[in-house]
Amino acid sequence: MAEGDQKASESRPARGEETWSRHLDSETGHEVGARPSAVGTVPTLAVLFHPDLSRIGECAPLGGLDRGAALSRTEPIFHGSFHDDYRPLADSRLSRKPVVLQRAGGVLTIDSSGQSQTVVVNGQRCSGTISVPEQELDRGVVLEVAQRIVLLLRRLAPVRPRDGFDLGLVGCSDAIALARSEILRVARADVPVLVRGETGTGKELAARAIHEQSARAEKPWTAVNVGALPSELVAAELFGSTEGAYTGARPRRGLFRRSEGGTLFLDEIGEANAEVQVALLRVLQEGKLRPVGSDIEHEVDVRVLAATDSDLDQSVATGRLKAPLLQRLAGYEVNLPSLRDRREDIGLLLVHFLRTRLKEHGLESELLVRCKRDRPWLPARLVSRLALSEWPGNVRQLRNLAGQLVIGHWDDEEIDAERELGQMTFERARKNKDAKGAGSAETKVSPVYRDPMDVTEDELVEGMRSARWEVKKAAELLGVSRSSLYALIEQSTRLRKAKDLTRVEIEEALSGSGVSVDDAAERLEVSRVALKARMRTLGLER
Repeated sequence: MAEGDQKASESRPARGEETWSRHLDSETGHEVGARPSAVGTVPTLAVLFHPDLSRIGECAPLGGLDRGAALSRTEPIFHGSFHDDYRPLADSRLSRKPVVLQRAGGVLTIDSSGQSQTVVVNGQRCSGTISVPEQELDRGVVLEVAQRIVLLLRRLAPVRPRDGFDLGLVGCSDAIALARSEILRVARADVPVLVRGETGTGKELAARAIHEQSARAEKPWTAVNVGALPSELVAAELFGSTEGAYTGARPRRGLFRRSEGGTLFLDEIGEANAEVQVALLRVLQEGKLRPVGSDIEHEVDVRVLAATDSDLDQSVATGRLKAPLLQRLAGYEVNLPSLRDRREDIGLLLVHFLRTRLKEHGLESELLVRCKRDRPWLPARLVSRLALSEWPGNVRQLRNLAGQLVIGHWDDEEIDAERELGQMTFERARKNKDAKGAGSAETKVSPVYRDPMDVTEDELVEGMRSARWEVKKAAELLGVSRSSLYALIEQSTRLRKAKDLTRVEIEEALSGSGVSVDDAAERLEVSRVALKARMRTLGLER
C-alpha cells in the first residue's frame, strides 16, 4: 500500500482575490478550470431559473457596478459554462425598460422605477428603489423578475470554469469547480485522501470520482459507513476474521482484502473506535493486516479514502481520534463546499434532481414543456425562496425536496409554493427565528421538529407502518419534517422503496379477486401514490 505523502502545501488566495484560468492536464488531456489566479472576482448575475431550462447556470459579469448595469429583456449578455452561446435573457414577459443595478458608497441599489413587471429583491417586492449593503454580494442577492426568472447577483470569477465534465458533482460555481480540480489533481497521486464537508455535500460522490479517475479505476471499489457498523464487528468487517474468532464468527476476508488493488472508502471515519483506529494506522503504515482471531499477517494493496463531517481536529484535541491516524488518512485533503456557499448552483441542482426522479417514470421530457408555459409548473417564487435558504442538509436535502415535489405535485398544474415552503424544515426554522426576534405575542410560531438523528430504525418502520406508508402522516407521527423523513427512508435498510419493486412483485401483490391498489400497497409496504407511480413506469396502471 502506498504510504501517505505529506499534504501538498499550496497557498490559495481568499475568496475575492482569485479567479479561474484554464489549463490542460498534461497526462489526461482534460481541461481543468480551477487554478486560481489573482485577477479578482466581479459582481455577476447567475441564472437560477428561466422557463427555458437550458439557460439555468448562465452568467453575466457586470464589472464593478460603479457606473451601473442594466437588467432587461435585451441586456446584459449571458454566457453558459456548458456552451459557447452569448445571449440576453430574451423572455417575452420581461420588460425592455431596464432595472438598474448600481454600487456606491458601500451600498448596492436596485432601481425598478417605472416598471410594470414585478421585481422582488431577497424576498421583498421592489417598488422604486431598494438598497442592500455591498457585503451582501458575498452571500448573493436574489432577484426575481416578472415572476418568471430568478437571478443571483454575487461576486464571481469573471472567467467561468470549463471543466468539460462534472465528475458526478453537478454545478458550475467557482467552489464546485475547485473541488473537481482537486479531485483530478489527487486522483492519480495514489495517496490516502480525506474528504471533508458538511453532511449532504456529496463526500461519497467525490471519493468515487477520485477512484474512477485513478489508475485503480478498473479494480474494486468498496464503501462502508464505519459509523453505522456495530463496534464489536468493525474490526471483522474491515480486516476479516477466522472461524470461531468470536461467537458465531465465520471465515471472512474483510473489506480490505476484498478491495485488493482497488479503493476502500471509509465514511464517517470520525466514529471509528480506538481499537479500529490502531488497526487502521498499522494498515496505512505497513500495508499489512491481521484478521480477527488469526496470527497470520496479510499484505494488501488498497488505496484508502475517508470522509467525515466531524471536526477531526477537535476530536484529536479531546483524544477521541488519534493524531497519527488523521495524519496518515490526510495524505491529501479535499474540502467540499456547503450548498449555501455555492448558491449559484441551486437551480442547476434542483432541475437535475427533478429530471432524475422524472426519468424513473419516463417523464423527463415533460419537465421542459411544463416549465415553458405562461405559468411554469416550477414557480420562480419557489426557486427564489430556496436560494435564500440556509440548507443545513445541503445537496442531499435539495435532492430529497426534488423527490417530494415530483411525488406531491406532478399531477398539479403548478406547484403550490406557499404550501410547499410552509412544510420545509428550514422555512419553519426561519419563521421561528423571525418570530422570536419580533417578540410579538400575536406572532404564530411554527412547531419545532425533533432531530431526525434521534429517530431509531425500529421507530421509523413502526411510524411508517402506522401511517400506512404515507409520508405526510408518518412525518407528523414521528415529529419530523417530510424532507427529513424522506432522508431517513433513503438511508434505511429495512424500508422498501417503490422504485425498487419489480413487475413480478407488483403483479403478485395485485393477484386475487377484488385486490385493489391500496391492498397491494399494504402488502408491499409502500405508499399508494409511490406504487401507482411505479406501476405507470412499468405499464401496469389499472
